[in-house]
Amino acid sequence: GPPPLAGRRVRLYFDSRSWLLQRTDSTPPTPVGALGRARHWALACAQAAIPVLTILAYAGCPLAVTFAKAVDFEASPQGPLPIRGRPFKEASVVVGSWVLVAITGVLLSALLGGRSALRRCFDPWTSAVLAPAGAGWALADICEVLAVSHLDPATYGVISQARLLGSAFACRLIRGMRQTPVQWGILCALSLICAAYCVVPDDDGLRNHDRLLRWRWIRAEVKLNWYYRLPRVPRRGPAHATGPDGFALGVALALAKVAMSVLSGVYGECCFKRQSRGEASAAPELYVQMTQAAVSSVPAALAGYLFVCCLQGEDAREFFSGPDGFWDSRTVLVAVMYCFREWICNLCVKEFDSLVKNICNAVALVVTYAIAVGVTGDATFSFLKGLLLLAAVVEVVNYAATRRQDR
Repeated sequence: GPPPLAGRRVRLYFDSRSWLLQRTDSTPPTPVGALGRARHWALACAQAAIPVLTILAYAGCPLAVTFAKAVDFEASPQGPLPIRGRPFKEASVVVGSWVLVAITGVLLSALLGGRSALRRCFDPWTSAVLAPAGAGWALADICEVLAVSHLDPATYGVISQARLLGSAFACRLIRGMRQTPVQWGILCALSLICAAYCVVPDDDGLRNHDRLLRWRWIRAEVKLNWYYRLPRVPRRGPAHATGPDGFALGVALALAKVAMSVLSGVYGECCFKRQSRGEASAAPELYVQMTQAAVSSVPAALAGYLFVCCLQGEDAREFFSGPDGFWDSRTVLVAVMYCFREWICNLCVKEFDSLVKNICNAVALVVTYAIAVGVTGDATFSFLKGLLLLAAVVEVVNYAATRRQDR
């Protein structure tokens, strides 16, 4: 007899459930005319752009924080080495980013939805429903900027892959979603890969700590000499004093960020895809929901800022300054990047699902490591780290494949 697909068209098209190209035996409605085909491909390109932008957002945030931390450069035989300090309070950037989210949400609601959208933005019941997700996202961002200040971007990116294992537990507890034994095995293997990556020796953080101590000492010495009009005495040797190792603290903060991000993300996905109260139509627009989440995110970020300042013994009134400097254009760039990441990641979750977002986060590891090694020079290439990095990405893709087979 004729082959099963005889007389039938096999097409590749973008499925609304996933950003991957789907091969199907059934043909979707064919666009009519040139205008219909152009609209079809424009929609396909727009769907493909969302994961690409999500990858860039995940890769750009830790790199932007590392770039903004550079307070000076130290000459060396290999060239100028950046000295990374704390020119700004990390939590203040989170407050600024969520204020930007609220402002952009209100503006988009007014421009695209009018007065009805603005009224829905500040609906007390809906804002209360989204409050746990909004507060969790803000506190997770504070943990992230604190973690990145103690870890290099690539290490933080690999630790953040633990969110897949956390997402599995959160989906089981909140949404009742079960995992197969194969999926649990993949998730456990991914956790072991993350742990192996973290124990690979890397003394770049210690070298930066020494450079920062020398820079702070010279800066304080210049101020004292200027104030007391003393002649400057050259230092006879480099400072080798080292403080407590911040790597363990950075790992703890990164894991806390993963826990809060996972719980808030699963709960927020349920809220984003749920219908509004008293409405039979689909869920509200993203700009309305983001503004509703910002109602709780801004106070939570401000509370986190005050807590961090109290914990570190800093003056909370000096919002735009840090121990080693003040806000500048690079700090504003960090706030804008975090604002952009909140928008594009929640758009990815709303249009697709959390699985697609986690795949984007895994692919961002390669982008972050490539930029850190080849462009910024923040990390030296390690063959072992490269293998572990690729293994983490492969495990995420394997997990995605098992999820797709279950559909």
